[in-house]
Amino acid sequence: MDISWPLTALTIILAPAFAFAGAYLGYRRARAADLALDRWRRREETMRMVRWAADKALAEEEAVRPVGVSALDALRRAELLQPEDERLVEEIAEAVAVVSAQGEEYPLDAVIVVRADGEEDLDG
Repeated sequence: MDISWPLTALTIILAPAFAFAGAYLGYRRARAADLALDRWRRREETMRMVRWAADKALAEEEAVRPVGVSALDALRRAELLQPEDERLVEEIAEAVAVVSAQGEEYPLDAVIVVRADGEEDLDG
């Protein structure tokens, strides 16, 4: 009895299956890496914008301050903001409000401050 034909049939069936499985696993790993890289890039850009907005909100030039405050407010509501960064932006907005309450006057109408009791205040 010739045993080579079952091995040939098995090879014909298994080779493409293993090739597909390897390609699929490679795709899954590459996709996961792409998603992680995209998340990192979005977070990096968000932090850049937060730094810029905070600098503008606390600038010495009064004409620039509303731009920073508006940018902080927009970042607070942006889809770009990731859940773990929401509290950070709220804390920065609160710090801007505290600085304004210490004597500097500039509009903070757009900044929502989360108080220690969890309530939201519209500071201004």
